[in-house]
Amino acid sequence: PQSNMDWLMTPEAHLASATNGRLFHNQNTAFSMTREKLLAFYPEDVRRKKIAARAAIMAQAGQYNLLRLIRREDKVAASLAFARFAEASISMAHLLNRRYTPFYKWGFYNMRTLPKLGGVIVPLLASLVRVPALIGEKPAAAVHEEAFQLTEEICAATAEELRVQALSYTPDSFLQGHISEIMEGIKDP
Repeated sequence: PQSNMDWLMTPEAHLASATNGRLFHNQNTAFSMTREKLLAFYPEDVRRKKIAARAAIMAQAGQYNLLRLIRREDKVAASLAFARFAEASISMAHLLNRRYTPFYKWGFYNMRTLPKLGGVIVPLLASLVRVPALIGEKPAAAVHEEAFQLTEEICAATAEELRVQALSYTPDSFLQGHISEIMEGIKDP
C-alpha cells in the first residue's frame, strides 16, 4: 500500500498472511523488503480509523443491540449481534497490539498470543458465545445480566487500553463515547 486509502482497502488477512510466521528462505529480496515495511504496521491515521470503526461496532452490536435482542428473546438475531461484536473485539485487540488480524477462522485462536487484551478478552468471549443459546432456556433477565456483565468487562478492558495508548481519555466504558477522541487524532482528511 502506498497511500492511507490503499492501506484501508487492502484486506487485513492478506497483510497478516504476508507478515505472520518466520521467513525461512530469503532469496527474493523484493518480498522481504515489502514484508519489512508491512511489519511496521498501519500508518497511525489508518490504525486510528480502524480502531474507531471497531469501537463503533462493539458499542452498537454488543453494548446495545445484543442486550436488546436478549430481552426480545430472539436467538438468531442475538447470535448475529454476538458474532459482529466478537469479530470487532478480536480485530480491536489485534489493532491495539499492532498486529494484523488473520483470516476470520484464525482470529480468535491468534488472539490468545496477544500481550494486550488477549488474556482478558479470550475467556470472556468464550463465555459470552454461550449466551444466545440460553435464550428461552433461562429467564430473560438472567441471560441479559450475564451478557451485560461479560460485554461490559470486554469493553471496559478495551476502553482502558485506549486510555493507556492515549487514543482516548473518556473514563466511560461505553465505546461509542471514545470514537470522536480517537478520530480527532487523525491528521489526513
